[in-house]
Amino acid sequence: MKIFLGQPYQPSESNSYRCPVRIEGLDYFHAFPDIGGWDALQSIELAISFANSMLLDYTVRGGRLYYPDTEEAYTPPGTMDKCLKNESEKIEEAGA
Repeated sequence: MKIFLGQPYQPSESNSYRCPVRIEGLDYFHAFPDIGGWDALQSIELAISFANSMLLDYTVRGGRLYYPDTEEAYTPPGTMDKCLKNESEKIEEAGA
């Protein structure tokens, strides 16, 4: 799997910026739109966050990610871990 981020650009007659993002190796069959932000930095940050969300979605649906050239599993950081932890805590509290 490879993630590509393009250089942010400002569309003509617009105050916002957009950052191209492409992910090779996912099982999606469409191109993602360029990610918009107030400025170039925010568009990059949001594009990275979007890519992370797509990796999380891939793993939740049963996909597996590995570090390059190894068999060591990679788990994307993000809110999914926190959501699962919070839900398991709620279940434990309800059962107690």
